[in-house]
Amino acid sequence: MFQIKLAGIIIRIHNLYDYVKWLCDDFRVADKLPFEMEISYTEKELLLEHELLSGFSFGYCESNIIYRKICLEMLYHRSMVVHAAVISCEREGFAFAARSGTGKSTHVVLWRQAFGDKVEIINGDKPLLSFDKEKEEFIAYGTPWCGKEGWGVNKSVPLKAICFLERETDNHIREAEPKETLERLFSQVLIPVSDDLLQIELDLIDLMMKKVSFYILSCNASQDAARVARLALQSKD
Repeated sequence: MFQIKLAGIIIRIHNLYDYVKWLCDDFRVADKLPFEMEISYTEKELLLEHELLSGFSFGYCESNIIYRKICLEMLYHRSMVVHAAVISCEREGFAFAARSGTGKSTHVVLWRQAFGDKVEIINGDKPLLSFDKEKEEFIAYGTPWCGKEGWGVNKSVPLKAICFLERETDNHIREAEPKETLERLFSQVLIPVSDDLLQIELDLIDLMMKKVSFYILSCNASQDAARVARLALQSKD
Protein backbone atom coordinates (compact mmCIF):
# COMPACT_ATOMS: atom_id res chain seq x y z
CA MET A 1 0.00 0.00 0.00
CA PHE A 2 1.15 3.53 -0.76
CA GLN A 3 -0.34 6.96 -1.45
CA ILE A 4 -0.05 9.44 -4.32
CA LYS A 5 -1.48 12.85 -5.11
CA LEU A 6 -3.04 13.43 -8.53
CA ALA A 7 -4.91 16.57 -9.58
CA GLY A 8 -4.98 17.69 -5.95
CA ILE A 9 -6.52 14.42 -4.71
CA ILE A 10 -4.69 12.10 -2.31
CA ILE A 11 -5.20 8.48 -3.34
CA ARG A 12 -4.45 5.34 -1.35
CA ILE A 13 -3.44 2.43 -3.60
CA HIS A 14 -3.46 -1.21 -2.56
CA ASN A 15 -0.94 -3.02 -4.73
CA LEU A 16 0.78 -6.40 -4.93
CA TYR A 17 3.59 -5.57 -7.36
CA ASP A 18 6.42 -3.08 -7.16
CA TYR A 19 6.03 -1.80 -10.73
CA VAL A 20 3.18 0.60 -9.99
CA LYS A 21 4.93 1.94 -6.89
CA TRP A 22 8.05 2.58 -8.96
CA LEU A 23 5.97 4.22 -11.70
CA CYS A 24 4.32 6.57 -9.20
CA ASP A 25 7.49 7.49 -7.30
CA ASP A 26 7.47 11.19 -8.24
CA PHE A 27 3.83 11.51 -7.18
CA ARG A 28 4.01 9.76 -3.80
CA VAL A 29 2.99 11.44 -0.56
CA ALA A 30 3.22 10.30 3.05
CA ASP A 31 1.14 7.21 3.81
CA LYS A 32 -0.19 8.79 7.00
CA LEU A 33 -1.91 11.68 5.21
CA PRO A 34 -5.73 11.51 5.05
CA PHE A 35 -6.84 10.24 1.66
CA GLU A 36 -9.91 11.06 -0.45
CA MET A 37 -9.83 8.01 -2.73
CA GLU A 38 -8.96 4.36 -2.15
CA ILE A 39 -8.14 2.01 -5.00
CA SER A 40 -8.03 -1.79 -4.92
CA TYR A 41 -8.89 -4.63 -7.27
CA THR A 42 -9.79 -8.32 -7.21
CA GLU A 43 -7.74 -11.32 -8.31
CA LYS A 44 -10.35 -11.97 -10.99
CA GLU A 45 -9.84 -8.47 -12.43
CA LEU A 46 -6.08 -8.98 -12.55
CA LEU A 47 -6.32 -12.37 -14.27
CA LEU A 48 -8.71 -10.97 -16.87
CA GLU A 49 -6.41 -7.99 -17.54
CA HIS A 50 -3.44 -10.33 -17.89
CA GLU A 51 -5.38 -12.46 -20.36
CA LEU A 52 -6.35 -9.42 -22.41
CA LEU A 53 -2.82 -7.98 -22.38
CA SER A 54 -1.06 -11.14 -23.48
CA GLY A 55 2.70 -10.92 -23.06
CA PHE A 56 2.68 -8.20 -20.40
CA SER A 57 3.67 -8.75 -16.78
CA PHE A 58 1.22 -8.95 -13.90
CA GLY A 59 2.80 -5.77 -12.53
CA TYR A 60 2.06 -3.87 -15.72
CA CYS A 61 -1.49 -5.23 -15.80
CA GLU A 62 -1.99 -4.21 -12.18
CA SER A 63 -0.86 -0.70 -13.05
CA ASN A 64 -3.38 -0.53 -15.91
CA ILE A 65 -6.24 -1.60 -13.66
CA ILE A 66 -5.29 0.88 -10.97
CA TYR A 67 -5.14 3.87 -13.31
CA ARG A 68 -8.40 2.93 -15.00
CA LYS A 69 -10.11 2.81 -11.62
CA ILE A 70 -8.50 6.12 -10.62
CA CYS A 71 -9.72 7.80 -13.81
CA LEU A 72 -13.29 6.66 -13.27
CA GLU A 73 -13.30 7.80 -9.64
CA MET A 74 -11.72 11.11 -10.66
CA LEU A 75 -14.91 11.99 -12.51
CA TYR A 76 -16.51 12.57 -9.10
CA HIS A 77 -13.82 15.21 -8.57
CA ARG A 78 -14.44 17.04 -11.88
CA SER A 79 -11.39 15.42 -13.54
CA MET A 80 -11.17 13.24 -16.62
CA VAL A 81 -8.40 11.43 -18.45
CA VAL A 82 -7.85 12.21 -22.13
CA HIS A 83 -5.56 10.25 -24.44
CA ALA A 84 -3.40 13.20 -25.45
CA ALA A 85 -0.01 14.81 -24.98
CA VAL A 86 0.02 18.04 -22.98
CA ILE A 87 2.73 20.67 -23.16
CA SER A 88 3.28 23.93 -21.34
CA CYS A 89 4.49 26.80 -23.51
CA GLU A 90 5.09 30.04 -21.67
CA ARG A 91 2.74 28.90 -18.88
CA GLU A 92 -0.13 28.02 -21.25
CA GLY A 93 -1.27 24.43 -21.71
CA PHE A 94 -1.94 22.82 -25.07
CA ALA A 95 -3.12 19.25 -25.57
CA PHE A 96 -2.55 17.28 -28.77
CA ALA A 97 -4.78 14.30 -29.49
CA ALA A 98 -4.70 11.93 -32.44
CA ARG A 99 -5.44 8.42 -33.56
CA SER A 100 -2.66 5.94 -32.82
CA GLY A 101 0.17 6.27 -35.30
CA THR A 102 -0.80 9.77 -36.46
CA GLY A 103 2.25 11.44 -34.94
CA LYS A 104 1.26 12.92 -31.59
CA SER A 105 4.67 12.27 -30.05
CA THR A 106 6.42 13.54 -33.18
CA HIS A 107 4.47 16.81 -33.02
CA VAL A 108 5.43 17.35 -29.37
CA VAL A 109 9.09 16.84 -30.30
CA LEU A 110 8.70 19.47 -33.04
CA TRP A 111 7.57 22.02 -30.43
CA ARG A 112 10.65 21.27 -28.34
CA GLN A 113 12.89 21.63 -31.39
CA ALA A 114 11.24 24.85 -32.55
CA PHE A 115 10.87 26.64 -29.20
CA GLY A 116 13.42 25.01 -26.93
CA ASP A 117 13.15 25.63 -23.20
CA LYS A 118 9.90 27.56 -23.61
CA VAL A 119 8.21 24.16 -23.94
CA GLU A 120 7.83 21.56 -21.19
CA ILE A 121 6.04 18.24 -21.64
CA ILE A 122 3.55 17.84 -18.80
CA ASN A 123 2.34 14.41 -19.91
CA GLY A 124 2.95 12.46 -23.09
CA ASP A 125 -0.09 10.21 -23.12
CA LYS A 126 -2.72 10.21 -20.33
CA PRO A 127 -3.02 13.53 -18.46
CA LEU A 128 -5.89 14.43 -16.17
CA LEU A 129 -7.91 17.48 -17.17
CA SER A 130 -9.59 18.96 -14.13
CA PHE A 131 -12.04 21.84 -13.75
CA ASP A 132 -11.04 24.36 -11.09
CA LYS A 133 -14.22 25.97 -9.73
CA GLU A 134 -12.43 28.88 -8.11
CA LYS A 135 -10.44 29.83 -11.21
CA GLU A 136 -13.26 28.84 -13.60
CA GLU A 137 -10.80 27.06 -15.88
CA PHE A 138 -9.51 23.62 -16.77
CA ILE A 139 -6.10 22.57 -15.48
CA ALA A 140 -3.99 19.86 -17.11
CA TYR A 141 -2.15 17.66 -14.63
CA GLY A 142 0.75 15.34 -15.17
CA THR A 143 0.32 11.72 -14.08
CA PRO A 144 2.67 8.74 -13.74
CA TRP A 145 0.96 7.15 -16.75
CA CYS A 146 2.62 9.13 -19.51
CA GLY A 147 3.32 6.77 -22.43
CA LYS A 148 6.17 4.56 -23.54
CA GLU A 149 8.54 7.53 -23.85
CA GLY A 150 8.09 8.36 -20.16
CA TRP A 151 7.43 12.03 -20.91
CA GLY A 152 5.84 13.50 -17.84
CA VAL A 153 6.33 15.63 -14.74
CA ASN A 154 4.46 16.18 -11.50
CA LYS A 155 3.25 19.62 -12.57
CA SER A 156 0.13 21.32 -13.88
CA VAL A 157 -0.72 24.07 -16.35
CA PRO A 158 -3.91 25.97 -17.26
CA LEU A 159 -5.37 24.31 -20.35
CA LYS A 160 -5.96 26.78 -23.15
CA ALA A 161 -6.65 24.54 -26.15
CA ILE A 162 -6.98 20.97 -27.38
CA CYS A 163 -5.73 20.30 -30.88
CA PHE A 164 -6.67 17.23 -32.92
CA LEU A 165 -3.91 16.19 -35.31
CA GLU A 166 -4.26 14.93 -38.87
CA ARG A 167 -1.47 13.96 -41.25
CA GLU A 168 -1.20 16.22 -44.28
CA THR A 169 1.50 17.41 -46.67
CA ASP A 170 0.89 21.09 -45.87
CA ASN A 171 0.39 22.73 -42.48
CA HIS A 172 -2.88 24.48 -41.70
CA ILE A 173 -5.06 24.84 -38.63
CA ARG A 174 -8.69 25.75 -38.04
CA GLU A 175 -11.17 25.85 -35.17
CA ALA A 176 -13.13 22.64 -34.81
CA GLU A 177 -16.90 22.61 -35.16
CA PRO A 178 -18.84 21.39 -32.08
CA LYS A 179 -19.96 18.17 -33.78
CA GLU A 180 -16.47 17.15 -34.89
CA THR A 181 -15.08 18.17 -31.48
CA LEU A 182 -17.47 15.76 -29.79
CA GLU A 183 -16.73 12.95 -32.23
CA ARG A 184 -12.98 13.28 -31.85
CA LEU A 185 -13.03 13.86 -28.11
CA PHE A 186 -15.16 10.79 -27.44
CA SER A 187 -12.58 8.65 -29.22
CA GLN A 188 -9.90 9.85 -26.78
CA VAL A 189 -11.64 9.48 -23.40
CA LEU A 190 -12.44 6.57 -21.10
CA ILE A 191 -16.17 5.84 -21.41
CA PRO A 192 -17.73 4.74 -18.10
CA VAL A 193 -20.09 1.79 -17.97
CA SER A 194 -22.30 3.20 -15.21
CA ASP A 195 -24.96 5.73 -16.16
CA ASP A 196 -24.16 8.12 -13.31
CA LEU A 197 -20.47 8.40 -14.22
CA LEU A 198 -21.32 8.70 -17.90
CA GLN A 199 -23.58 11.64 -17.14
CA ILE A 200 -20.86 13.29 -15.07
CA GLU A 201 -18.42 12.86 -17.94
CA LEU A 202 -20.90 14.27 -20.47
CA ASP A 203 -21.46 17.30 -18.25
CA LEU A 204 -17.71 17.75 -17.89
CA ILE A 205 -17.21 17.56 -21.65
CA ASP A 206 -19.99 20.10 -22.17
CA LEU A 207 -18.25 22.44 -19.73
CA MET A 208 -14.89 21.86 -21.40
CA MET A 209 -16.33 22.85 -24.77
CA LYS A 210 -17.33 26.18 -23.23
CA LYS A 211 -14.04 26.85 -21.46
CA VAL A 212 -11.40 25.40 -23.82
CA SER A 213 -10.72 26.10 -27.49
CA PHE A 214 -10.63 23.16 -29.92
CA TYR A 215 -8.70 23.02 -33.18
CA ILE A 216 -7.93 20.63 -36.00
CA LEU A 217 -4.34 20.78 -37.18
CA SER A 218 -3.48 19.20 -40.51
CA CYS A 219 0.28 18.91 -40.48
CA ASN A 220 3.46 17.27 -41.66
CA ALA A 221 6.55 16.41 -39.60
CA SER A 222 8.39 19.72 -40.03
CA GLN A 223 9.06 22.36 -37.38
CA ASP A 224 6.81 24.66 -39.41
CA ALA A 225 3.87 22.55 -38.16
CA ALA A 226 4.67 23.61 -34.59
CA ARG A 227 5.04 27.26 -35.62
CA VAL A 228 1.69 27.26 -37.44
CA ALA A 229 0.01 25.68 -34.43
CA ARG A 230 1.57 28.04 -31.91
CA LEU A 231 0.61 31.13 -33.89
CA ALA A 232 -3.05 30.09 -33.91
CA LEU A 233 -3.24 28.67 -30.39
CA GLN A 234 -1.55 31.59 -28.65
CA SER A 235 -3.22 34.37 -30.63
CA LYS A 236 -6.75 33.62 -29.36
CA ASP A 237 -7.79 35.37 -26.15
